[in-house]
Amino acid sequence: MKRDPSDDRRRLEAFFRDELRLATAEAPSFDDIAAYVEDRLDPEERAALEERMAADPALRQEVDDLRELRDQMRRSQPVATRRRPFALAGLAAAAAVAGVALWLRPSPERRPGEDRNRPSLSAAPIVTLRDGDARVALSREGAVSGLPSMGPGLRDAIAGALRGVLPAPQGLEPLQPRPLALLGGPGDATAFAPVAPLGTRVASDRPVFRWSPDAEARTYEVSVFDQDLQKRAGSGPITGTRWTPERPLPRGHTYLWQVSALTGHGRLTAPAPPAPEARFEVVDPAVLADVERRRAAAPGSRLVATVVLVQAGLLDDADAELQALAADNPGSPQVARLSDALRDLRRPR
Repeated sequence: MKRDPSDDRRRLEAFFRDELRLATAEAPSFDDIAAYVEDRLDPEERAALEERMAADPALRQEVDDLRELRDQMRRSQPVATRRRPFALAGLAAAAAVAGVALWLRPSPERRPGEDRNRPSLSAAPIVTLRDGDARVALSREGAVSGLPSMGPGLRDAIAGALRGVLPAPQGLEPLQPRPLALLGGPGDATAFAPVAPLGTRVASDRPVFRWSPDAEARTYEVSVFDQDLQKRAGSGPITGTRWTPERPLPRGHTYLWQVSALTGHGRLTAPAPPAPEARFEVVDPAVLADVERRRAAAPGSRLVATVVLVQAGLLDDADAELQALAADNPGSPQVARLSDALRDLRRPR
């Protein structure tokens, strides 16, 4: 059957008319969205809003957020009051406290009798992350929502992390020495060398030592020294590329470590000059207690844990939390920026 070109033209004209109508339509106000969630719109208004939602994923997400907030409020109400109609004023107050990002752009022309001085709530967030059971957001004004109450210093650090900036830990410079001489080129990531702990503080007094393998190694041997170069722990000959000391290392001290590969050609030790020494510090109990106290401000939050651990210089522990956050937010550019920032903190200053 031959296709009529006039049918295509009519469909195309109808498509552009619909697109123009949606583009010039008023943005939904808070009252419109709340009325939709409460099923108080007439059929024509409801159909118009649903049509706009179908073409606007951000609006659809904000409607879902408002519906979720409504359900949370209902669950928190006493049983005797749950049958009461859902109060718009209560929803607005809860949204303001929780910082939920709603489409609250006022219409250019308000309805008769509408209060022109009514303050709008927070604008749509510029960053959102799933953080355990919570959804953390950052507004354009720098306000953080989705986390429990915490001190202004920590909240500012969280806002910075949502922008991809991590706080600089203090006192790591002695743990991150520079190479003794300029190397001829970029290092080989697969070369035999220590992997962790390097240039960081560690929370455990029995840290796990890891290194990259040597293709010709028959066994390995790890040695740990204090700053006076007194040997404090040793693995003896082992296979595999990780080892945990049997006894705890004294806290509050800096340590150096080396790993040797025993091959058919002799012993190969890393790191060796001109590579920098492999240093780390086991934090003292006071630092550890402070970290646990600050993490308790938002238990279960990977983002808060990452920031608190970075501030304390516990970079390996922070990296583990950040990897868990990345698993909850696959493909997130914000988490990718945090990973780059953490990698940069490991470079000698």
